[in-house]
Amino acid sequence: EENRIIISSIPKILPLIILIIVLLLLTACNSQPSKHAKQQQSVVPSPQPVYKSSAHKRLEHAKSTQYHYKLAGRSMSKHEYPPAIKHYSLGLLSLYGYKKECQKSHCSGRSIRLMNRSFAAGYQEMGRAKYLMGRYAASTTDFKRALKYDPYNARTHYYLGLIFAHRRQYHLVRHEYRILRRQGSPLANRLRKFLRPSRSRRAKRPR
Repeated sequence: EENRIIISSIPKILPLIILIIVLLLLTACNSQPSKHAKQQQSVVPSPQPVYKSSAHKRLEHAKSTQYHYKLAGRSMSKHEYPPAIKHYSLGLLSLYGYKKECQKSHCSGRSIRLMNRSFAAGYQEMGRAKYLMGRYAASTTDFKRALKYDPYNARTHYYLGLIFAHRRQYHLVRHEYRILRRQGSPLANRLRKFLRPSRSRRAKRPR
């Protein structure tokens, strides 16, 4: 009779046991996720690329150029020429990015003229910093690049004349002097001092 009681009670207990087993399995599954679940958790969705228009990119490049030129100007005022050269280089790099976007989207004539002036100003000031450091060959390269974007800039011709005077290339000094004279620039009179060699006189560095 006792065995009958035990056997007859099994059907009543069985659903409870099954429920407990299922709960244990669910708990085990949650505590130990499958490999597929682990892979899904480890995969981080990549951010969607944000589209930027050509005008927006040009604006970013222009702001970057302005920022670096401003820092370079501060360094020049403190006679800290290496940092100034670094910032002018970074500003010009951003400006080349602006030029690249202009070639894609066909900028207006006004934008191109402003861009050329910015190129000329950057190369001119970077050349002046190198000149004040005594790096005449490097500064000559920068001044010539500046003239590529602004061929009638009197200040750039004046600096080139001073470099040629340091090198004692007086025929080139005379060439720069004639350009300044044709332009009617007052810098022609200042460069005139260095047209001929003199033992007691050397080309002074501009401030």
